[in-house]
Amino acid sequence: MTETHRVPVEQGYTDDRGTILPLTHGDANVQMIWSKPGALRANHYHKTDTHTCYLVSGEMMLKSKAEINKVDKKATGKCHEIIFSLSI
Repeated sequence: MTETHRVPVEQGYTDDRGTILPLTHGDANVQMIWSKPGALRANHYHKTDTHTCYLVSGEMMLKSKAEINKVDKKATGKCHEIIFSLSI
C-alpha cells in the first residue's frame, strides 16, 4: 500500500507585480508565480541555479546575461510551453 504524506503550504508573497507561492518540500524548490501583465521580476542572478518555467496562461519573456562571456540570452514562451534556462 502506498503511504500518503501531507505537507503544509507556506504563505505566499504578494506585491504590485503579483504573487509567489512556494511549493517546497525537502530539496525541491518549486514555486507558483502569478504575474500581472507587464510585471518585471529582475535585478538578481543565480550562480548555479536553473529555471524551468511552465506557462499556464499568457506569455512571458525571460532575459539573462552571462557575465562570463557577456552574451545576452532571451527566450519567449506562450501558454502551455516550457522555458528552460541555465545559469551562467
